[in-house]
Amino acid sequence: MRKNGRYLGLDIGAAGVKAVVLKRTGKEVSLEATDELHTLEEGILNEQELHSSIAQWLHGKKWDKLPTVIGLPQYLAQTMLKEFPVIKNAAKLDVLVNSEISQVAGLSEETLVHDYCQLHEGGGRKNGFLIGLCREQTIRERLTGYEVAGIRTDAIALGGMAVANAYLTLKYNASENGDASKPVLLLDLGRENAVAVIMAGKVPLFVSSLMVSGERFEQAVKSANQPVEGKKKVSLSAKSVEEINLLDEIGTSPVMLAANLLESEIQGVVENWRAQEDYEVGKTPIAKVMVCGGIAKMKGLCEWLTERLETPVEVFGPEVDGMVRPELTMAYGLAAQCAEDEKAALSLSMLPADIRWRKLREANYPFLVAALALWVVVMAVLGILWYVRTTSLIGAYMEQQEKLEKCGNLIGRIESAQNALYDREAKVVPLVEAGCQPVRLKNALEEIGKACAADDWIVYLADETSYHQAKEDERRDERRSSSSLDMFGGAKGTDYGDASGVPEFPIRMLPRDISVTTRFITASYAPLKPSQRFAPATEFAKKLNEGGLFKGVDTLQGQESRVDIFAPWAQWLKGVRGQFVCFSFALPFADADVRKELLPIPVVKGKGKSKK
Repeated sequence: MRKNGRYLGLDIGAAGVKAVVLKRTGKEVSLEATDELHTLEEGILNEQELHSSIAQWLHGKKWDKLPTVIGLPQYLAQTMLKEFPVIKNAAKLDVLVNSEISQVAGLSEETLVHDYCQLHEGGGRKNGFLIGLCREQTIRERLTGYEVAGIRTDAIALGGMAVANAYLTLKYNASENGDASKPVLLLDLGRENAVAVIMAGKVPLFVSSLMVSGERFEQAVKSANQPVEGKKKVSLSAKSVEEINLLDEIGTSPVMLAANLLESEIQGVVENWRAQEDYEVGKTPIAKVMVCGGIAKMKGLCEWLTERLETPVEVFGPEVDGMVRPELTMAYGLAAQCAEDEKAALSLSMLPADIRWRKLREANYPFLVAALALWVVVMAVLGILWYVRTTSLIGAYMEQQEKLEKCGNLIGRIESAQNALYDREAKVVPLVEAGCQPVRLKNALEEIGKACAADDWIVYLADETSYHQAKEDERRDERRSSSSLDMFGGAKGTDYGDASGVPEFPIRMLPRDISVTTRFITASYAPLKPSQRFAPATEFAKKLNEGGLFKGVDTLQGQESRVDIFAPWAQWLKGVRGQFVCFSFALPFADADVRKELLPIPVVKGKGKSKK
């Protein structure tokens, strides 16, 4: 969000100030406005007046509040191109850069301000870093002047980097200039100073200041028009730099001498770079020369330099109203760095660490205010929501409490009704069980009679409780008969003084504990069929299940047989009728007269449900 907006680049010189405003929307950066302030025409005498005039001028243009990057003359700074190992830790990278800076500073007592940025791969460098450094005193003096005058300064950028960023933004094309083995020479020829930058792809290989600037050509024009011995000197030069045409100048004119000096400076820069270059790109001829600055408007300059340097020369700069304005190139590069244009990859800011930190805090101050305001609004909304929710919860809890009080009053009545019902069930269940027993026996006899075959003998029918109780009585009698008696007729080992096994009061029989008849046990004989031993039993059980009174009739499995039931009949049936086989059947009733699972559970008041 912060990147979207308008950004200002200021190229401040002694003769004039160039300003370029760029507008950024998302990733798109477009030129919005340009203007110049001619300080010589206003008669400004010192630096303080210059800064005051710039502040008033920006205020009149309503540009004084825009994020601003101001250019620093290249001769006041130094740049280095270094290769470091691949390091992802920023702190370790800072240590390496500080080590390089300390080597450059040497024994000097001057404090240096520096900044660095990582470069794209190119020019033989795989992990190159561009380092810029300048005297801290110089930076602080300039910042103080800008601050006193009221000129906003978000960053101070090097002039050479501004020219390189303008080239990358305006002229760089990956298909044409992306070959890092073909160096390109950038020349910014201004009135006060000139800068040369050698680029290989997106990597600046060399940055240097030139001694020849626009002032040299202005002096040449003035000297050409000065009278000699009372007569005006005849010359082919024009009356101003804008009117000069190098193609019309003769070899002895002061303008041509200045041009030759410029050519020598350019040749010297290239030779100096080749002498320092350690990679193969240093042996490659310059592919193109790009010229900008006020002197670039001189007529015939590109043609003359093309002929002398034997390299194509082209003027570049922002296009305003259909015309290329080379004098605004540096200001455009400064604005591109301010707007953080992705194409302007060379971002160096010559601000001291404390001022840079303060600028960062000031830039983030609106976000802090917005965050605090948002926090206050959120807390207020949360407070209101909490109050509304709490009020509604209190009302709901009070309503719930009233309902619980009503429920508490009804619980006692419900418990009393349940206990009364339980008492009635406790009285009725034994009567129902005892009263239904004869009917069940009669119906069982009828169903068994229907299911019996002609030769079947039914020798026993009883309820399950009686069936097992008789067996237990028989076992008890056997134990008593086998045990020896003591002198009083009791079984030995019995402690008659221990009455813990005999309760003082009998336990109350609960309805769920009353023995309920759920099935009958019957014993029968059937003729033996050697090939189908269990066929009679299967047929007998099938008929009983189909009768409807019983459900799940089957032979007894896994239980002790009542030998005493079959003993009186076995010998008689064997001698009279032939061979028989005995069976014991369990006859579960399809419908129970008393269903224990439906009986109520007694309730102890204050303790919930219990079985007793």
